[in-house]
Amino acid sequence: MDEWGVPWAYSNNVGLPLSVGAHLLARGDHELGVNAPEGLFEPEVFFKELRERDIEVHSKEEWFN
Repeated sequence: MDEWGVPWAYSNNVGLPLSVGAHLLARGDHELGVNAPEGLFEPEVFFKELRERDIEVHSKEEWFN
């Protein structure tokens, strides 16, 4: 993101999602047991926390037959 500047864009895109994960773990918002990172948190909760930190994730799905 140009408005974040360099090297801040990299550290924000890596550091902030990691901090969200740590925050959710500390808050207890995760499934118990052994999980893959992408399966540990509810996606809606994780992306809501990112939005609160001014990070938006955009995706596009395409299905091919």
